[in-house]
Amino acid sequence: MEARLRQGHAYALVTLTHVCGDLRQGRSALFGTFASLRRLTLWTGAVAGGEAHLQVKRAGPGTWNIHLHAVVQLLEGRSLASDSLNSRWRELLAVRGLTGDGHATHLKRQWALHADPLSPSVPQFVSKPAFYVTARKPGRDLPDLPMEDLGALLSFLPGKRRVSSFGCWRGKRRTPLAVPTTTTERKSP
Repeated sequence: MEARLRQGHAYALVTLTHVCGDLRQGRSALFGTFASLRRLTLWTGAVAGGEAHLQVKRAGPGTWNIHLHAVVQLLEGRSLASDSLNSRWRELLAVRGLTGDGHATHLKRQWALHADPLSPSVPQFVSKPAFYVTARKPGRDLPDLPMEDLGALLSFLPGKRRVSSFGCWRGKRRTPLAVPTTTTERKSP
C-alpha cells in the first residue's frame, strides 16, 4: 500500500459499516454488499482499485460493528462523492434487510515515521491513511473487551480473510521500499 500511495494518483479512504448480531453472518453480508457496490457505475466510474481491511468493534450489547476501511485509487480526474456512496451503500444493505453507513474522504499525501514496537531500532516510513486502515496507531491500546466478547472474536477471526485487494490492485504485491533513517514526522508537498 505504501508504494502505491507514493505514486502520483488521487486516493480516497472509504469506510463501509454494518451492524450485526452474528459475526459470521455479518462478515458474509458485508463482503457480499461490498461486491455489489463495486459493480455499480458510482464505483466503476471513479475507482481504479484499492485495498480493503476488515475491522470489528463491539457496537453494544449483543451487536457488533463490522466494517471495511479501504484505500482506493481514483481514476484520473474522478472523485467519489461521500453522500452518493452513503446513499447507495444504505440501499444495497436495505435489500438484504440490513443497516449501515458508507463514507469517502479524499486523501492528501501525509507521511510519517514511527518506531515499530516489535523492532524499535528500525524506523518505519508509513502513511497516516495506512495507520488508520490497519489500526497501526503508535501509542494506542486496544479497547478492553469483556471475556465473552474476546472469546467471540478469537473464535471468529482465525482463517478469515481480513485484507483484500480489488481492481487494478488485485494480486499485485510489491517489494518494500527503502526506509529513511530520520525519525521526524514530515508531510509531502
